Amino acid sequence: MARLNLNLSKEEEVIAQASVHWASIIGPIILTLILGPFFLIGLFFVIRTVIRIYTTQLMLTSKNLKGKIGWINTNEMDSPLNKITAVSIDQQLLGKMFGYGTVVVTTASNTYYYKCIKSPINIKNSNNK
Repeated sequence: MARLNLNLSKEEEVIAQASVHWASIIGPIILTLILGPFFLIGLFFVIRTVIRIYTTQLMLTSKNLKGKIGWINTNEMDSPLNKITAVSIDQQLLGKMFGYGTVVVTTASNTYYYKCIKSPINIKNSNNK
C-alpha cells in the first residue's frame, strides 16, 4: 500500500484510511484467461492492477483529505476539508456486492477519482462528520 506523507500537525489526527479492494484484479485475470494466445497483453493488465493496488491510498485527517495514486506517474491530493466541495460515491452492482466503489473528490480546483476503493461509504461518512 502506498504511504502518504504523514507530516501531520500536532492537532491533526487520522480519522479514516482507504485503499484499493482486492476484487479489482478479477477483471484483468479473466481478460488474461480469455485472451489465451495473447497472454502477455492480459498479463500487462494484471501487473498494472497489482501496482495500482499497492500504490493507491486515501486518508482523511481531522484537517485534510490526502490521496495518492501511482508509482512512476503519481497524482497526489492534499486538500483542506473546507476546500472540498463534494465527495461522491459511484458503486456498480459488483461494487455493492463486494464492498468497493469509486470515490470522487471535488475541490475548488480539481476533481480526483479513486477507483475500486474498499468501503467507500466510510470515507464519505467520515468526511461529513
